Amino acid sequence: MPIRKYKPTSPGRRHGSVLTYEEVTTSKPEKSLLRPLKKTGGRNNYGRITARLRGGGPKRKYRVNDVKLRRAHVTCRATIGRVGNTDHQNVKLGKAGRKRHLGRRPHVRGTAMNPVDHPMGGGEGRTAGGRHPCSPTAVLAKGGRTRRRNHPTDVFNIRRRRKRT
Repeated sequence: MPIRKYKPTSPGRRHGSVLTYEEVTTSKPEKSLLRPLKKTGGRNNYGRITARLRGGGPKRKYRVNDVKLRRAHVTCRATIGRVGNTDHQNVKLGKAGRKRHLGRRPHVRGTAMNPVDHPMGGGEGRTAGGRHPCSPTAVLAKGGRTRRRNHPTDVFNIRRRRKRT
């Protein structure tokens, strides 16, 4: 799919680009095949935040697949067709508002927060944080163990992965 660049009519449009879908379709999808896509705002069913920086954005709908599904043999290891949306990584949003329309909230550094908001927050002036990088719930960001102890599949591990040197 080709990428269309905006005319630089404003600072937000200057570096923005968008995918065009002319080769896929020029018509709107059938209304009866559309279903509303519910948003969770990054919360689970208990109301606790599980994915940060989510929320907002416009209402949207997604298309229900109306094609026939076929079973494949268990020994098959190939995919049919080609990868879609290959130019997704080349799109430049151009401004913070387009990121907000996608439902992404601003990313705030932990060192810029108060101590009640983040383990690395607080201090006089710009401080270095004073500890290893971590999330707001104090989960280590670099090199911390994330696998729980006594996992049922630990019996299948013959040798541990060697440490990086």
